[in-house]
Amino acid sequence: MRSSATHRPFRELRNVFGIALLIWFSLGLSGPGALASPPWIPLPAPVYTFDVNSPNVIDGTYNARDGLFEGTSVLPGTALGLNDIEDDIDALAFPAMMPIAGDSIAVLFSVSRSTQGAVGPDPLLVQLGVPFNAGDQAFRGQAAGDQFMSTTLRGLDGTTKTRGRSSNNTLVRNNFNEGGTSFSADPPSHAQDNAGAASEDNVNGTSQTSAKAGRDPVIEMVYFSLSRFSPSLLTLPGGSVPSGAHVFFNPFPLDPFEPTETQMYAQSGALFLMQQDDIDGLVVLDGNMPGVYDQGDVILFSLAPGSPSLGQIPGASPDAPAADVYIVEYGFPPSTFMRADELGLGALGDNVDALDFIVCNDAVICAEEHGIRSFPGDMNCDHVVDFADINPFVLALVDGPAIYSAVFPDCNWYNADIDGDTTVGFGDINPFVALLIP
Repeated sequence: MRSSATHRPFRELRNVFGIALLIWFSLGLSGPGALASPPWIPLPAPVYTFDVNSPNVIDGTYNARDGLFEGTSVLPGTALGLNDIEDDIDALAFPAMMPIAGDSIAVLFSVSRSTQGAVGPDPLLVQLGVPFNAGDQAFRGQAAGDQFMSTTLRGLDGTTKTRGRSSNNTLVRNNFNEGGTSFSADPPSHAQDNAGAASEDNVNGTSQTSAKAGRDPVIEMVYFSLSRFSPSLLTLPGGSVPSGAHVFFNPFPLDPFEPTETQMYAQSGALFLMQQDDIDGLVVLDGNMPGVYDQGDVILFSLAPGSPSLGQIPGASPDAPAADVYIVEYGFPPSTFMRADELGLGALGDNVDALDFIVCNDAVICAEEHGIRSFPGDMNCDHVVDFADINPFVLALVDGPAIYSAVFPDCNWYNADIDGDTTVGFGDINPFVALLIP
């Protein structure tokens, strides 16, 4: 039986909600209250691709050979010399800025449908309102259309940043919405929804462009790799020895007057890879002459499952090398830049499918700024803050996370932390009432 000391604040709480109800009805308000918020600082929208098995590709909405931008085709594959509908851009990159000495980077990555993740969300990030990661989204059936940010930080020289978190990731762009920008991917679900067995689009390549004209991306200096099953590997440069590990380059594919032809940037052998390998994610730091693989160039990449070089690169994960990120510098063989477990991955079947990065020197700050946030006040997970959230809020406040989570297993107890002090307490009552009154 609860003590009178417990009943007293509970009665006071009910009185507060009685006042809230009177305010609500006296103002004649109805309908939804506060909706979900995107990240505090949404990352710029990338150009991206879907794989050939994505439902939006199968039904003809998009092509796997095209670059997309917020649901619109902005880079037709035909402009890159990809003239077969079965072509599949497996990795996409625009020239990235070389981080300055002393800076660390956080890896941005997407994963395949087979990915399960190896760890749950970081407890500190859950408290800070960014509770979603790759394992969580895989459990909810929607990870393949998402983008995640590593909370392991590393310099290009291999130095690990000691300040901040490690060995995990946070969701920065949802498959459908809530990222400030969207991949317009199926299933059309929220980050905290359970999509079940719904068909998933697979984000296959991502890269932020080097410049923007308003909100439209500037499409130039395009680096890409194709799935090893793409027919146009036979007609592009290097077609006599086709490989999914070749990296191609096209400087101005959309020039209205003189569009350029795709050329070879780096053959598989120049990267110390095998012809049967398949590059699955790509970041190009082209340090000297654009489009020429030469001294000073650095490439981050991942390899698709079935690539014979998996497990052979120094430092690779023994169980999930397809979820490792590798680094190769001109003239030197590749090494492992970030292992699967450092990304919060590592289960059998885990696979990194697209790569990008941001400069980040404090993982917690970057996660708070760029991570998709939970729904403050949305205690029943219907994506709206309204009267239906009052009783679940009381449950979270009075009975704590264990009982609340048993009743609402797919919701986030920290949604009740309305005042942002990382705890759930009576200081959250007035801010919660304020959410009920738009």
